Amino acid sequence: MLILNIETSTNVGSVSLSKDGFCWILKEEKESGDHARQLTLFIEELMELAKLRLKDLDAVAVSAGPGSYTGLRIGVSVAKGICYTLNKPLLAVSTLQSMAYGVQQFYKVGPNDLIVSIQDARRMDAYAAVYDHKLKTLKDSFFLTLEPDSFLDMIGEGGRIFVCGTAAKKWSEIINHSSLIFTEIDSPSSRFMEKLSFEKFSSQQFENTAYFEPFYLKPPNVTLPKNPL
Repeated sequence: MLILNIETSTNVGSVSLSKDGFCWILKEEKESGDHARQLTLFIEELMELAKLRLKDLDAVAVSAGPGSYTGLRIGVSVAKGICYTLNKPLLAVSTLQSMAYGVQQFYKVGPNDLIVSIQDARRMDAYAAVYDHKLKTLKDSFFLTLEPDSFLDMIGEGGRIFVCGTAAKKWSEIINHSSLIFTEIDSPSSRFMEKLSFEKFSSQQFENTAYFEPFYLKPPNVTLPKNPL
């Protein structure tokens, strides 16, 4: 099963080809943010390395948010274009859950531990979700303003909280708690999507290609010019 995974919810531009849920080829560039220019080039390079054509794909998976309004729009538009043109299934993967999966793979998360995935939403605001050690959702995607005691009431006896995401650093600057582990999973990546997209394909959790929209969680911050013409 060959799936193209697309991640554009932040400044990281990341695409990968996975075989049966495992990474085959990865193309990624951090802190670029120029998804409109780079994304299709990354996909073209990926397919050339694989010596395959887009029609050989079984499905396309896209990071569905929450995250950057513009980045999500670009990623979803490209994914939908490929799926619509070639009649391939479209898979949507939660950005927050995919980062939590990265934590699950690289850290020893115990039965009493939690994974908190937080995506930067400017200032001290964040998009967040909470998962257990098996990646079961305990609290689905929600918006909050980070405080020193955020999430601490969810810690069980002897448990720890593994924190990941683009908002992890700014939370670490206002909290010092022995139960918190700030991980190195500080941004999304298409390589964290691969098992989740494989599971969605296997259970046929396909999106409606024509009507699917990214999960923004809150409206985009649109400002009017100070001196309109």
